[in-house]
Amino acid sequence: MKSHHPVYRSLLIFCIMLIAALPLSAQDLPEGEPEEERVEITRVLGDQYLTIGLGTPIPLFIYDPPGSDGESAVKPMNLKVGMAGGLGWSAFVNNNMSLGLEVNASYNADPNGEGFFIVPMGLQTNYFLRAFPFEIPLHFGSGLTISRYKDLTTFSFMLKGGAAMYWNATEDWSFGLNLNYWWLPEIYRDNGSGAPASMTRFGNFLEVTIRAMYNF
Repeated sequence: MKSHHPVYRSLLIFCIMLIAALPLSAQDLPEGEPEEERVEITRVLGDQYLTIGLGTPIPLFIYDPPGSDGESAVKPMNLKVGMAGGLGWSAFVNNNMSLGLEVNASYNADPNGEGFFIVPMGLQTNYFLRAFPFEIPLHFGSGLTISRYKDLTTFSFMLKGGAAMYWNATEDWSFGLNLNYWWLPEIYRDNGSGAPASMTRFGNFLEVTIRAMYNF
């Protein structure tokens, strides 16, 4: 048995050396930056991005200011779920905030098949939250809306707000889901030059789109 002691001793020394070498090997492996640091996105003043989206505008309800008839102020829109798309451009002012322009277009049909078109356009502010590998912009926008139903075209004010979640596939491209609440007032006055004040309405839509973002 004594003749085997050198073998055991050699194995023991080899194991000790192997265990001792593991921390050194671990230090040698990540010669570059960790994966999170290699792909983490940081924005600076002047960085820009384009967005393109495709999805649907969900008609929620119309708010009808109560009149003398005493009817309910909240009424259904009598529109079917339709199609929506949008294009946007923004520039970062710092790592978390961007300012830009966005143009959307949507189509919904009424029960008789008549089309209702909306084209909102205006300024948009975005504030970005980040949780690697995702970016979550919270946005608020305002501007002009062009609406057309049958032979009637109207121009009105628009407010919208919402949030999106983008997955950073690369440093240039991100893909995600966007939700926007559209508030579209059509306000009239009894001044004899158009529709009476009783025709004032406030439309409410939920925009749901799949979006791609290109950073440059």
